[in-house]
Amino acid sequence: MGIAYSLYSTPNIVTDAMGYEEYYVALMERPEFVKEFQRRVDEQVLAQIDTVLEYPVSIINTGFSLCMNTGPVISDEMMEEFYFPYLRETVRRAHEKGVYVDYHCDGDYTVLYPRLIEMGVDCVNAIEPCGGRQDIYRLKELYGDRLALKGNVDVGEVLTRGTTEDVRRDVVEHIRRLSPGGGYICSSSHDISEKVPVENFVTMIETIHATKGVVRGER
Repeated sequence: MGIAYSLYSTPNIVTDAMGYEEYYVALMERPEFVKEFQRRVDEQVLAQIDTVLEYPVSIINTGFSLCMNTGPVISDEMMEEFYFPYLRETVRRAHEKGVYVDYHCDGDYTVLYPRLIEMGVDCVNAIEPCGGRQDIYRLKELYGDRLALKGNVDVGEVLTRGTTEDVRRDVVEHIRRLSPGGGYICSSSHDISEKVPVENFVTMIETIHATKGVVRGER
């Protein structure tokens, strides 16, 4: 058991404060304003990180809104200028204290995995399937020795539209294929919304707990 702390990142705070549309328009039309806004917010976020790291935290959960189901919403250059410096600093401070960093992003961010590894991210979530464009089994083959994977039980299809047996089958497949060697945390591919039947959500949780022992050979 350990303590996970959810850190609302500097870019996400500013995005929410301005509104998504206004924020992304400002990235193009008023980039200096966005930089200054984020700089001022980041002073408080860094103080928050330092305070949190004085406690016995095991992992920091953070993330940015970078991608849609078809890939990143902004260019590599803009990600480097407006997003990744904050992630690098979060990782640096966390790792100095022996704390892991879990990165959250919606949509298809397959192209970003090498960069996330380079920055020192330890785990990624929630790995939406995105119609097959983000293949967690392929990601495990490519990066599973350097990065933990969390999620991918599809909220858009299996959990929302499937039967309890569909959910059970999908969870078992994820655990059996991804758990060997470690580095997989089974969970949903996105937030659980009101569209997900309660019985499907409960089935996912119960199947996760029932299956993990079988995979480890405990029963």
